[in-house]
Amino acid sequence: MASRYRSFAITALNLLKSAVSKPLPSTVVPFTSLTFSRQVSSACLYGRSIFSPHHRLSSLLSLPLPVISAYPARLVSRSFAQGANVKFPKQRRGRVKGIAHQGNHISFGQFGLQVLEPSWITARQIEAGRRALTPHARRGGKIWIRVIADKSVTKRPAETRMGRGKGAIAFHVAVVQPGRILYEMGGVTEAVAREAISLAASKMPVQTRFVILK
Repeated sequence: MASRYRSFAITALNLLKSAVSKPLPSTVVPFTSLTFSRQVSSACLYGRSIFSPHHRLSSLLSLPLPVISAYPARLVSRSFAQGANVKFPKQRRGRVKGIAHQGNHISFGQFGLQVLEPSWITARQIEAGRRALTPHARRGGKIWIRVIADKSVTKRPAETRMGRGKGAIAFHVAVVQPGRILYEMGGVTEAVAREAISLAASKMPVQTRFVILK
């Protein structure tokens, strides 16, 4: 039942998005509609179902179109804070060696945060860096997150005997090598970008540096 309503919501939102050829001007919308739109986006994003039998097509059609078009990326992509659905979610630890040959240059914005040493960066740390950058990009600025925590890390409970399989997944990390770009910013001045990226760098467990597109 839950999966049926989730697929129903995704189909309805896709139809509404395809029906809008041009984005409508932003207007003031009721708080209830905005909250429900965020719940729909969150349900589509994290694979959860918030729908019950009383959520009908009329409820989805009553959503204002500017609110639906305000969250296009959240409807089509998964969060950067968790890995994708795979057949074998538990992975081996592996080793981090060498330098980054991909994602080692600025591709979208004008400023970036570059890693200088190999490490694991957890999903919570990536989210903390994003929250540090967001207040500085509210007036015309844009933020790009170049890494995703797609590697699962397992952990066994304390004082347990050996055997009985691999431990449960505790958190997800992103494996980064020296030279990898973590965040990019655009549409802001260099002074604002330096201040924002320095705050995001303080949330990282590795040494980083501020880079500018040349």
